[in-house]
Amino acid sequence: MESEHKRRLLARLDALRRAVEEDEIPEEVLEAVYTELSRVDDFFPPGVKTHSILELKGLGKEFWRSIDVEKYLREERESWD
Repeated sequence: MESEHKRRLLARLDALRRAVEEDEIPEEVLEAVYTELSRVDDFFPPGVKTHSILELKGLGKEFWRSIDVEKYLREERESWD
């Protein structure tokens, strides 16, 4: 069973990833987040490559360029019923 902390952390990380992709976060906030995330590097075993959250910037832009976002969202929402 997934803990509440884990679920909430994953949701916040996903929201952060989307905001980074859409350039919605000021540079000083990105730097602060990066600094805080760097503190968890010590929890990884030696040799494990860690990445910067900043590497996510622009990820997936090519995919969404050819997509009508409003149409996509409408179709997704219609599929929920």
